Amino acid sequence: MRSEGKSLESHSTMALDCGKVLSVGIVYGSWHPDLLSGLLQSANSEFFNCGGDSSGVSTYEIPGCFEIGLALRSIHAAKAHDIYLALGVILEGQTDHFTQVSSAVTSGIST
Repeated sequence: MRSEGKSLESHSTMALDCGKVLSVGIVYGSWHPDLLSGLLQSANSEFFNCGGDSSGVSTYEIPGCFEIGLALRSIHAAKAHDIYLALGVILEGQTDHFTQVSSAVTSGIST
């Protein structure tokens, strides 16, 4: 989703059924750690707001966004978590790299 300069607060959020989530597996790409750290912090905060604790959060750092789909499938196959979350930052530049990586990530997550 392209935000066109909008803040994250301007996007609607999906309600989380706090009574059913006991553990969360967070897969995240390691590129752009300055931007990603805020995403990780927010994800943890939301989980804790729902009554979760740090023992219920597992994080999986992967090289980049391209690998998110494969990593999600791998940890999901182990059925180790109640919910899975993918986080990554892909910046749009002068080439079509953004489009290629975004398409690959979307395809990887949806299969």
